[in-house]
Amino acid sequence: MGQRKRDDLTRRDFLRATGLGLAGAAALGELGTQSVSAAEQAKSVVARVRCAAAAPEAEASVFEPMLLRGLQLLPGADDGLAALKRLVAPEDVVGLKLNLLGGPGMCNTRGVVEALVNLLQRAGIPPGNIIVWERFERHVMQCGWELSDKEGQVRCLATKGRIAAVGNDEHVFWEGDPPDRKGNRRSYFTRILTELCTKVINLPILKDHIQAGITGALKNMAYGSVDNTARTHPAPYRCDPFTAEIMSQPVMREKVVLHLMDAVKGQYEGGPQSRPQFQWPQRELLLSTDPVAVDALALQMIEQQRKDAGLRSLLQTDRPPKHIHTCAERELGTDDLKLIEVRSATI
Repeated sequence: MGQRKRDDLTRRDFLRATGLGLAGAAALGELGTQSVSAAEQAKSVVARVRCAAAAPEAEASVFEPMLLRGLQLLPGADDGLAALKRLVAPEDVVGLKLNLLGGPGMCNTRGVVEALVNLLQRAGIPPGNIIVWERFERHVMQCGWELSDKEGQVRCLATKGRIAAVGNDEHVFWEGDPPDRKGNRRSYFTRILTELCTKVINLPILKDHIQAGITGALKNMAYGSVDNTARTHPAPYRCDPFTAEIMSQPVMREKVVLHLMDAVKGQYEGGPQSRPQFQWPQRELLLSTDPVAVDALALQMIEQQRKDAGLRSLLQTDRPPKHIHTCAERELGTDDLKLIEVRSATI
């Protein structure tokens, strides 16, 4: 079969190229034919917003303008808040998937999360319909977040723990190799994702990972949503193709509508735990509907820092981030930098 011309792109091609799930496609579908050209549709767009005041201790007021500008840069959007309203609706229960494994020294910037919560409420989402969540209670508490499930208020939940754990869904799982020590090949999804939330915004951070190469949008969402993950970390797997398998599941494609990478600071070695000696201030936020594109850019940033520090490229180590390309091969987005349109802004 001959190669299809770019201006003959179908809707299916567009979804593949941008990495949009069904929920994201529905939310932005009205824009596609009216505001987005065929050339734009052929690329994955990543909004990259920088601010000199962006720091781990900065308040939400620093990050709200950054988020609004980033949302405005997404395809078909001319207003940041309007773009957010196209992704989520007042009747949605919106989950914000954090990354707190690294502890207080390498976790989500609280001001970024608070800014997003504020914008969601401005977009019409009631506080009680916003769930900030992570996989383990102990990670939530060690980073200074307070677990809460009070009616009518923003909730902070975890899948596993002893205080207010939600648990996993025994009916929704992925089954595949490798098995764990007991021969179990199933990984069950959290009930936060399957039952409580109708839409999810993924909030990864920018960091190295001792097994997978990097932890970015893909690994944060996949490994934070299911149990029985330890079996997939060691060689020869290195989280591949497990990451792609989980991200391909319908519950992921249908509910995850946006990936917001907290790149206020990054870590290029020693992750996933915090290693201050390997951290640097990046002072950016990255937004996209394509998690593969976000991770491709994150890898590029980490590799530059490793080069500046005199370290080998991750591609030359025993932990190259193979899962990123596997996800691209599974049509979850693109890792081809020539097919990623970076829309940058400084505020």
